[in-house]
Amino acid sequence: MHDYTILLRYDLLKLKNYILEIRRSPKKLVSYFLFAAWIFLIMFPAIKNSGQRAFAVTGDTAHIILAVYALFTGFIMFSSFFSALRKLSYSFQMGDVNLLFPSPLAPNHILLWSLIKKIPSDMAKTCIPALILTPTMFNMGLNIEGILLVYLSIVSLGLLITPVSFLIFLVSVRYGKERWIRGILLISIVWLLFSWLKYTQGNIFSLNVLLGYQAPGILNFPLSGWILQLARAAFFGAAPAVYTAIFLVALTVLAANCLVYALARDYYEDVLELAERMETIHAAKRSGKTQGIFTQTQSSSAIAGLWTRFLNRKRVTVERRFPGSRAFMFNQVVKYRRTGINEYMGYLAPLSVITGLVTGFIAMHNGQAGDHGLLYAQNGILAYFLFFRSFSGPLSEELALPYLYTLPGTFFRKALAINTLPNLRFGLNMFLLNLSYAMIVFLHTKDTGIFMPAVLMSFLVTSLFFEQSNIIALTHVLLPSSLDRKLFYPLMLFLEILIIGIPALIAGGLAFWFTHSEWFAEIAVLAANTAVGIVLLLLSDKIFPYLEMREFSE
Repeated sequence: MHDYTILLRYDLLKLKNYILEIRRSPKKLVSYFLFAAWIFLIMFPAIKNSGQRAFAVTGDTAHIILAVYALFTGFIMFSSFFSALRKLSYSFQMGDVNLLFPSPLAPNHILLWSLIKKIPSDMAKTCIPALILTPTMFNMGLNIEGILLVYLSIVSLGLLITPVSFLIFLVSVRYGKERWIRGILLISIVWLLFSWLKYTQGNIFSLNVLLGYQAPGILNFPLSGWILQLARAAFFGAAPAVYTAIFLVALTVLAANCLVYALARDYYEDVLELAERMETIHAAKRSGKTQGIFTQTQSSSAIAGLWTRFLNRKRVTVERRFPGSRAFMFNQVVKYRRTGINEYMGYLAPLSVITGLVTGFIAMHNGQAGDHGLLYAQNGILAYFLFFRSFSGPLSEELALPYLYTLPGTFFRKALAINTLPNLRFGLNMFLLNLSYAMIVFLHTKDTGIFMPAVLMSFLVTSLFFEQSNIIALTHVLLPSSLDRKLFYPLMLFLEILIIGIPALIAGGLAFWFTHSEWFAEIAVLAANTAVGIVLLLLSDKIFPYLEMREFSE
């Protein structure tokens, strides 16, 4: 227990310093007040109507919610597991990593302590969305048991991902079983998709395709199936199998953390070994000598050649050198070619098409194809989530590196070069989302009027993304410290809503008052968003020298 006592004292000392920092700067308490006020404002409408069933959740609505939840949790889980095959970026902050190498403490003790500390934070992160929705769930008719099952389902997802991902990393790196683990994950995805489609009996062109999540092969699948069973029980009641799922989740969490503790000794050597191997692969790619690098086991030349060609599909050839601000554009092209289908289209593009088609099917099934309500709803949800990622993006990443300050060129040109491709990709995704929805509705109603609002909403949300891309530099000037930006996140969010919302409301309101046209109002909001985005970019260009001075003086 001596090691854990030292770690506890270390964390208590950090907490003490943090409290002293707040005492020296009491203005930081404003952030917590604003955060609490923001949560209250979100929950207030539902609290005001508590005890009144605002709407009843029908069986079809519950199936739609659970199908979307199944897809969301499955995507989060498998993307985390695939990511864990080659990197270990989720278990430690930099302070913990720095503690590993000079410390005489056992690495597995440090890791276990880090995992224990992550449990309450993971529970808090996963519970906050459910807590915000608690009054809404009461108004939907869910009882206490159902809401607790929703909490348990979301918390189980948070508690399972970290230790299981760490075990995948250890097995794939230490024991060289990356290909086996990748194969198991791919087979699991194929099995889940097959079970989903088999349950719907191939009826994929109607709303019945969403019922496929009820397939026994999905509900009984380890981890994701157990989590889905808990959420399903909130709407349809807890069967004996649900309590079995709760026991299996608890047992898996305990076993995974025990295995992490047993296997984590000297695990940082595995991290260094993987880093060295990846550097060898990158050096081989640069020299063009990739034969024999990617396969560690004996295999036939045909399979080895196929595997090498598969890995080389993301190889980017440097054809030209670009000076100044154009170098940032080239950097974005290289990054997106490696991580997406091409520089203009990523893996979110097909997901956008699927989402638009599903929303269109739902609109037809509920008889809402003519009022465009779901079209506005899906764009409103995306705009809402955009506010949460307002201060992160390509420009924020570049501001943390020295190249933006040292390469020649004005900040205006550098920011345009950095943000051009992200804005084009996001705009393309929005058009794919809304036009796929419009196409489904048009095939059902033969009304070409659906395409006009679909195009306008695509432009509107893209203009919002453009505004947020240009507010990042202003945020870095007002709050140069990354810790301050985290603490004052609610305040910055409030200011962003004012900066973006007030001009849009004024422009849209005046346009609607003069013309009484919904289309002119949306066009006015689009013009206001674009103008504010350009003004923010010009203002950032003016204040960038101050940001540069503060950055180099620290």
